[in-house]
Amino acid sequence: VLHAMTAPTTYWQFAYGATGTEYLFGAGLPVQLLSIDGLEDAPPVRTQDITRGFADGMYTGRDFFQGRIITMHLQILADANGSMVTNLQAMKNALVPNRQGLSKLSIYLPNRSVQFLWCRVRRRSIQINPDYVYGRAEAMVEFFCPDPRIYDPATSVTLGTASQLGRSYFGTTGRSYSGATGRSYATAGAAASASGAVVNNGSTATPATITMTTTGSVTNATFTNAATGTSFGVATTIGTTDTLTIYTDPGVVLLNGNPVRNVATVGSSFWLVQPGSNAITVTFGTTTGTPNIVVTTSNAYI
Repeated sequence: VLHAMTAPTTYWQFAYGATGTEYLFGAGLPVQLLSIDGLEDAPPVRTQDITRGFADGMYTGRDFFQGRIITMHLQILADANGSMVTNLQAMKNALVPNRQGLSKLSIYLPNRSVQFLWCRVRRRSIQINPDYVYGRAEAMVEFFCPDPRIYDPATSVTLGTASQLGRSYFGTTGRSYSGATGRSYATAGAAASASGAVVNNGSTATPATITMTTTGSVTNATFTNAATGTSFGVATTIGTTDTLTIYTDPGVVLLNGNPVRNVATVGSSFWLVQPGSNAITVTFGTTTGTPNIVVTTSNAYI
């Protein structure tokens, strides 16, 4: 009865559920969207203000956004595939209040791309009135989004690499050699660094997902964002069969899918991609090949 699709295809549609198995609601379907509250609002603010003791007024601290609450007003009708009661039950099955975890809520409104948030259903109410007898029901569904940002579809940037000049040879005593044989070395052309511009066309800072593989080995990569003036490093070796994945918010580091947050170097600051262009640079301790570094992010809005 409800359409299982990956994303809305028409204005005034939305999809909710696990990625790849979202259920589609809205225009042209038996469960239709009448109104949305909380999507255009600024989310509530959490303050760090404190009193001044024996004086009037307060000391102001930093303000932070809290989670966003989105309330949708829906109407449920009959269609060629089922009665109103059948469609209402299908809607109830798809929009069950969650006890844990988050699902993707995609919304397609006029003059926008398909945008999304991560949320869970917190409340669902269904009104029974005289219209119910004639095949029409109304429902209110409340979604809680712990991350208040609204995202555009993700885009990816592959950072360009700069080659090393000449050869660097590493002997067992830690000295540099020229023309030595039988030593492990980084050949000319091995990457000394990688860099590129990552753009956020939104209105607020957005997280990034960084994925790195390499044709040789890489040690002690450091990731710097010139827009924030901060960097974070990973004190580990990435080999030809490894994949390093970093989620800059909330600062998760995975090596081949396994958590390795302990390899983050002291003083690391997991940056966000700021509105506008962000110059990202990655430097390495040693390399014997060419790293492939992809930064994936989404425009974000409040």
